[in-house]
Amino acid sequence: MFPRMLVVGSAVAIALALCARANAQPSPVTLELKAGHPFRVALDEKVSIKHVGQRVTGTVVEAVWAKDTVATAKQHASDALAAIRQPGRMERAKDAMVARLPYHPQYLTKGLVYDVELTAPVDFGVVTPAPLAPEDALPAPDSILTARLATALDSSKTPRGTPLEAVITEPVFSADHELILPEGTTISGEVTLARQAQRFHRNGQLRFLFEHVQAPDRPSANLLAALYSVQAGHGDHVALDDEGGATLENPKTRFIEPALGILALRASITHDGHRYADPDGDGTIKSAGSGAGSRGMGGFLGFGLLGAAVGQITRPIGIGLAVYGASRSVYANVLGKGREVSFPVHTPIQVRLAPGPSPAP
Repeated sequence: MFPRMLVVGSAVAIALALCARANAQPSPVTLELKAGHPFRVALDEKVSIKHVGQRVTGTVVEAVWAKDTVATAKQHASDALAAIRQPGRMERAKDAMVARLPYHPQYLTKGLVYDVELTAPVDFGVVTPAPLAPEDALPAPDSILTARLATALDSSKTPRGTPLEAVITEPVFSADHELILPEGTTISGEVTLARQAQRFHRNGQLRFLFEHVQAPDRPSANLLAALYSVQAGHGDHVALDDEGGATLENPKTRFIEPALGILALRASITHDGHRYADPDGDGTIKSAGSGAGSRGMGGFLGFGLLGAAVGQITRPIGIGLAVYGASRSVYANVLGKGREVSFPVHTPIQVRLAPGPSPAP
């Protein structure tokens, strides 16, 4: 009699617990972005820098989450960035030419992206949060987490073994839409490889792993993840290997400028615009042609538009500028030291969890 009553009582208790969990609804909370919350904005218009305190405007260009709720829509942010970054070719060419002048106005280009932090909290009203997953729940293997670095990394300054942290910026949900990891969860690990840039344009390398996760109000747990993608400047040419190592690719076009510099130097020396007597007796007068264009190209590679103009004045000055331009371009693109891999604080990244068996249902 007693064992049967015990079994029935246990079954009733389990049923009541399951019903209570199913019927429990999270209490409404205030959706607030706290002071110090980082996010990315892009300048709406080109700004000529005139004085401190000058007013500028920008548009948020990424999804911004607070705990488990999005405050700015991701698709809207992507569309906004695409709309901002549409200057015409003539405008881009003009900006590039002006930037080569030795003295030119200081300005910020349209669409330039900044990381900013709130100086005061922003309230988005009251929302009902998603239900929490069990305390020991973790994302499925091979899941991709979106985060921001909380530790600055540099291949020349960050030695192997340096601890690092990142903060999850998009919450992670289970298949039943239960919250596993909220926005603000911290993942931590260490640098496993750091190699400085070397001569002959060999770029630096970085590799790091995340090994622990710490969600708010929950105990720390093991979590192995490697770098999957990183948001960097278009001209950085960041490349990732299968193990999450990061380096910089050298564009193949880097040999074009040194080649032009050497050709311009050669033409500046051999073509002086003088006419010579017929050396081979075929009845024609040989002309070395004008070296003004070559001297202008050599001067441009050395000192930009000013060098191109000065190179036209006299042949010795033009040749000198061409020598400098060729030497500078060869050193910068071929012989010089490569670039370091550098990820500042707040760099957006994605990490991929290690593969493994699927979690138990």
